[in-house]
Amino acid sequence: MSQEELAAALAVTRSIISAWENDNRVPRPAKLAALREVLGLPDAAMASPAARDRGVLPERMPVSQILRHAADGLITQLSDDNAVDGRPGYGWRRDLEDVDQPLSAMATAYGLQAILLAGTRDWRVDLRLVREVLRRLELPEGGWSAWDKSPLARPEVTAVVIGALTDAGESREYIAERIGLLVETLDRRVVGAERARPYILTTSLLELSRLDVAEATARHFLEVLVDLAVDDDGALGWPVIVRDTRLSSSGPSTVHTAAAVRALAAWASRLEDDGLWALVASGRTWLERHALLDLDDETLRIERADGGEELHVVRHFTPAMVLRAIVEARGDTAGSVAREARQQTLAYYVPALGLWRWPSGGGQFPVWMTYQGIAALRSWGLAHVLE
Repeated sequence: MSQEELAAALAVTRSIISAWENDNRVPRPAKLAALREVLGLPDAAMASPAARDRGVLPERMPVSQILRHAADGLITQLSDDNAVDGRPGYGWRRDLEDVDQPLSAMATAYGLQAILLAGTRDWRVDLRLVREVLRRLELPEGGWSAWDKSPLARPEVTAVVIGALTDAGESREYIAERIGLLVETLDRRVVGAERARPYILTTSLLELSRLDVAEATARHFLEVLVDLAVDDDGALGWPVIVRDTRLSSSGPSTVHTAAAVRALAAWASRLEDDGLWALVASGRTWLERHALLDLDDETLRIERADGGEELHVVRHFTPAMVLRAIVEARGDTAGSVAREARQQTLAYYVPALGLWRWPSGGGQFPVWMTYQGIAALRSWGLAHVLE
């Protein structure tokens, strides 16, 4: 087909076809599907719902190739629309398939970080536009929220966005001011709150570990994190919530322990602190004993104040987080926990799309899940070959 014929079939201009062919633009998801149909591409069937039930690698494949393919998948889902109704139009949505969702600061930050972790500063992502959209999504009082309509800044979201802005080349002055805001918010909402959530603290500490933060500030929050730990038969684990320094869930959580281990390992490496490495080893021991029991568990039971029990569905990509924790804690990457975590991480990878699918959500593709999948395989090693 000529460019004119293909353009007519897809209801676009010939210049758009030329831009696609020369890698100057990427087709949006709807046009990509139409392009596959018009050209009769053999992998079109791979994009069907049936093919998304589980990830199947077509052949022996190096990790580096999977990560490059995943970055391509994320770039395909990058929204470059003009702003609509005053909303920013460049970035990613929380669910990559839901085109009706507005862009999200957290999703855009994770999308950029995932592409960078895949091993390239891809020229198809305009870092200037990423900076602009994240600035516009900042709340009037400062910081970023998890939801586009929420007026409340969340520390872990603000931390991830600050990290992405740093990667995108934001000014040092802007970053320093937002780090100060993050530290204040953490003190107010995590350290001084009645309920302390280790996940908020660990996510923030992980981002702060690669930013310009004073050692005294870091040690202050690390002490809080260690105080939230539970001694479980000689090994440290971290619960979902701690109220008044007392455990308020059924016990340590695999995903929260993995997050704490990663945060401690990041700072142990940065500070060259043997004491922190000892805590990392203790948390790793807990994971080696318990992680195999709930690698695919997406529910956590939280105790209510009246002693009753609520069932919360908590979305965490547990296998990917456990794999990263084992690697970063200098654990046995060939052992049973790491091996099972790696296999389950790949179980939700969809090769036809280069994305990770949520295991029980009717085909949802949350951008943070692809970020976690890329990050886990990157931690494991680019030189490895998967089958």
